[in-house]
Amino acid sequence: MIFLTNGFNTRLDDGIYPERRVAAFCSKRDLEKLFNLRAMRTSLKYIQVDRNIAGRYYQERAIKAVCQAFGQNRRKALLVMATGSGKTRTVIALVKVLFQHGWVKNDLFLADRNSLVTQAKRSFVNLLPDLSVTNLCEEKDNYTAHCVFSSYQTMMNCIDSVEDGEGKLFTVGHFDLDICDEAHRSIYNKYRDIFNYFDAPLVGLTATPRRSWRCSARSTPICPATPRSNYITYAQSAIDEFSDPKKLPQIAISVDMLDTGIDVPEVLNLVFFKKVMSKAKFWQMIGRGTRLTPFREKLVSEMLAKVQRPDWGNFAVRLHLRYVEKFADPEGYQTISYEDTLHLQDEVAPLLQPDMDEASAVADVDNIPEI
Repeated sequence: MIFLTNGFNTRLDDGIYPERRVAAFCSKRDLEKLFNLRAMRTSLKYIQVDRNIAGRYYQERAIKAVCQAFGQNRRKALLVMATGSGKTRTVIALVKVLFQHGWVKNDLFLADRNSLVTQAKRSFVNLLPDLSVTNLCEEKDNYTAHCVFSSYQTMMNCIDSVEDGEGKLFTVGHFDLDICDEAHRSIYNKYRDIFNYFDAPLVGLTATPRRSWRCSARSTPICPATPRSNYITYAQSAIDEFSDPKKLPQIAISVDMLDTGIDVPEVLNLVFFKKVMSKAKFWQMIGRGTRLTPFREKLVSEMLAKVQRPDWGNFAVRLHLRYVEKFADPEGYQTISYEDTLHLQDEVAPLLQPDMDEASAVADVDNIPEI
């Protein structure tokens, strides 16, 4: 590895990637890690994707495309995947592949909202339990984990303030992979200095690839009970409060804020007050209310059990077989339209046997005294 400098700019020729500009010299610890990784690195040409993490065909295809790009000595990749298609799972499986093949020892996951950082860390912990992780937004004493999650603001503060026995911890070569969530609105703004500082391959995640981004400052989540007292000025605190599943039912009224980069899986219903002219933005908004949460998964599993229960040889079931077959398959609940709810109500519901509590409620109707 050769460093070139004129006192103002520093460039690096590592013999693998084209000569590039770097923010500073690598530390001794970084150089030792880089040489060890280079000795252990194996080819990414033939990889095995963990299908328990990313089992959909397009997820596997995306992972192989990124690995192919890295194998061709390219240092940047952008994953453009629709809302709800499993971007987080895809990048988790990608990280696992890179760890197994010796390409990565430390990786950094960045997002522009604390809620996204927390959710991403939770997914990594659930799917890669053996990987040491830390969330710098919440944990201030665990900086040495192999997988670091942080918001851009927190990381910019930690770069200069966090030190260990050998000096600055987050040096230029500390991370071997940078992951940028919601890249379409983060990587080109003031936080791009983070990616210019860390000398690591970059993977961006987005569902809306475009050059500029505008967000309305007038978007204000409110509670229907006391609208005036629930007026909130700060968008992030409003989103965090709205995302709390332990609170009473809430309604969020928003203008262009709950379309991209907001992950609130607890959203059950969406109401559009006007026609959305942008197809990309429309599907982004749809993605806010079509994610499977544990509550929704429970409802789906109960509905599947009921739909699969009727005798399919019965003539009444055969008359509605088209709809019974659709809603006896879990895929039928991935995206439910208004027409689907009508089909469930009119075509499927009359065929289902009520549960015990529902049957007892119906039976007690005849015993209600007249008033």
